[in-house]
Amino acid sequence: MDLPRLTPSSVTDLDCPKRFHTLRVLHQWPPRPHTTVNIGTEFGIALHAVLRHVFDPRHAPLPKLDHLDAWTRSAFFARNYPDTELREKEIARCIEVARTYALNDDDAPFTIDVERQGEFPIAVNGTPLFLLSAKLDRVLVRPNEKVLTIRDYKTSRRYRNLEEAFFMLWAAKLLYPNYKSFALELDWIDEQGDVKREVIHGKDLRGMHKPLIEKAVRLFTLLAEGEHHAEPGEACFGCLLRKECQPQIEVPLDTEHDIFEED
Repeated sequence: MDLPRLTPSSVTDLDCPKRFHTLRVLHQWPPRPHTTVNIGTEFGIALHAVLRHVFDPRHAPLPKLDHLDAWTRSAFFARNYPDTELREKEIARCIEVARTYALNDDDAPFTIDVERQGEFPIAVNGTPLFLLSAKLDRVLVRPNEKVLTIRDYKTSRRYRNLEEAFFMLWAAKLLYPNYKSFALELDWIDEQGDVKREVIHGKDLRGMHKPLIEKAVRLFTLLAEGEHHAEPGEACFGCLLRKECQPQIEVPLDTEHDIFEED
């Protein structure tokens, strides 16, 4: 049997077996309430593809902007845009965002890798339980530092998720075992290419290993036993499946009926 895959972005689904099984195992995502393209998502995916080229160490010296127009056009033509006019507008916006971001990034020359991917079978008590899978947007090692820094690009709303950071830095540690210190930099890139950066150091995640692994063990054990029922709780907030988990309530049109009637 194939092991379930756990990525940093899917750790928020560990709290509910139904949610993880439906979204992450079956990949059954509820249809959007409208048919229009999610412009924010498409832009973010394309920008990631562009920045991969801009900071690829093989293109040194960095940042590499000579072919920015071509890389951007290629990235956006690979996305799902409903019309040419909108796509051209987003291409122009992305070029300016990427250029501004790159030219203001003093760490560009210290990039050692881009979009590094890793997948590791994780076993508990000798039993393989899940695959830890991660993609690191960019990897940096600054001069005279012994810290491996992961740069993660963000174009959505700002939030900090330490569980996601834990699994991302764990994957980094497995990919780069010669380093002892790790840090995650979250770069929130705005419409103009300006950045708000938040840094999470490995030491900030002390004590998280045991409860997170226990949570993963519980969930993946249930899935292995064929159990993937809904477990209502905090994870329901904003869940795409919450409507499916709520029973339909039939309200009788009876003037004598009182939902707060006491015995």
